[in-house]
Amino acid sequence: MNKRHVVALDPGHPSLKRDGSINWGACSRSGLREVEMNLLIAARVRDDLARDHAVMLTRENNDQVVDNRDRVRAAHAFGAEFLVRLHCDYTRRQPELRRGVRSFHPPTCASRVSETSRKAAEIVHESIVQATGLPDAGVWDDTAGRVDPRYGMWVGSHEANLLGLPTILIEMVYLSHPDDVAWITDPANQSRMAAGIAAGIRRVLAQGAL
Repeated sequence: MNKRHVVALDPGHPSLKRDGSINWGACSRSGLREVEMNLLIAARVRDDLARDHAVMLTRENNDQVVDNRDRVRAAHAFGAEFLVRLHCDYTRRQPELRRGVRSFHPPTCASRVSETSRKAAEIVHESIVQATGLPDAGVWDDTAGRVDPRYGMWVGSHEANLLGLPTILIEMVYLSHPDDVAWITDPANQSRMAAGIAAGIRRVLAQGAL
């Protein structure tokens, strides 16, 4: 069977920081590691989508350190039409108040991909919230992070714009909130999260939003 579309999934972390050290991602107080959860969910999304689309993961194990910009380049080399980056959030500022799903797209300065990525982020985000029932923490432009969009929260968006690769980033839960940690630790909820992401990606592809 010919695969209809080509999608890349990027399980966030471990990645290289600008100083050459390794960013292993967040870790909850109970010891749940973002790097492991990102790959677990990404693998489930891949298995779902692979029934009718060609899908790649930018890393295959939790010891594989890949620079964020190289992840975008690998997705482009694979022929991906769409790159979906999966992360877990963490905050030290009023952690008891922040829960749920937060999604990002490149800022307007990434003019080749910002608008298509925004539409895709909204579609996938809505699908996740519907599938999981988690609090809706919104869809954001990267400038909400008050960082250089080439190197900050949206590491790799500069490359995505250069290559014309629509890209979104999903912060699935807050590992700083015990209720989110308890939710994502449940295998049934992991399946709900993966199903919501996969369904959202299918909607993006089916609607020709890219």
